[in-house]
Amino acid sequence: MVPDLSVQEAKEIFAKHHLKEFVEKGIAGFKLDECDSSDFVHSNWSFPDIALFPSGMDGEQMHNHLGMLYQAAIHAPFEEAGRRTLSQVRASGALAAPSPFVLYSDLYDHKVFIRGVVNCGFSGLLWSPEVRQAKSPQDLIRRIQTAVFSPMALLNCWRIPNPPWMQVDRDLNVNGEFLDNYEEIRDMCRDLFEIRMSLIPYLYSSYARYNKEGRRPSGRL
Repeated sequence: MVPDLSVQEAKEIFAKHHLKEFVEKGIAGFKLDECDSSDFVHSNWSFPDIALFPSGMDGEQMHNHLGMLYQAAIHAPFEEAGRRTLSQVRASGALAAPSPFVLYSDLYDHKVFIRGVVNCGFSGLLWSPEVRQAKSPQDLIRRIQTAVFSPMALLNCWRIPNPPWMQVDRDLNVNGEFLDNYEEIRDMCRDLFEIRMSLIPYLYSSYARYNKEGRRPSGRL
């Protein structure tokens, strides 16, 4: 079931549910998944383009609008509670740039991620290359390097029981078989996370300036 969040009543019901069940209980942010109808995934999981919604939009129109409608509906309970959030979303648009949501992808080609980080600045969107999988320890380090210099540094490790720097191979990680040099890889990751934390004051100031003045920071941190 897909709520038509362009209908005010539906948006309010959806927002109030999240306010009561999550925001008022301390949840600080959400990851708005499965709202992009990606043409590049292996399965057609979304609603068809010929679908008809109560607002009159067809499926193709809803696919184009759902990401931004979803952001507005989820941001509403935070505004009502007087709380800030920095959440994630899998579909967005240039007009969503003022929203406190970072766009991310569910495709994990690192070269494409780097291109996304560079190009997002031209539209004003916040874009994050989350780390979920890696081919090798070196690939993991490269991906974390990209993440720590992005608007939101996120390691999405729900698929493995142990930290990725202990074992990048999913099956071996699940079996508890660790890399021989995992301590070395862990220390490299720790250094990168410390760099990220040192940037927090600059990022906070830049976000505050953008929120109040509508201006992105310059190329300098």
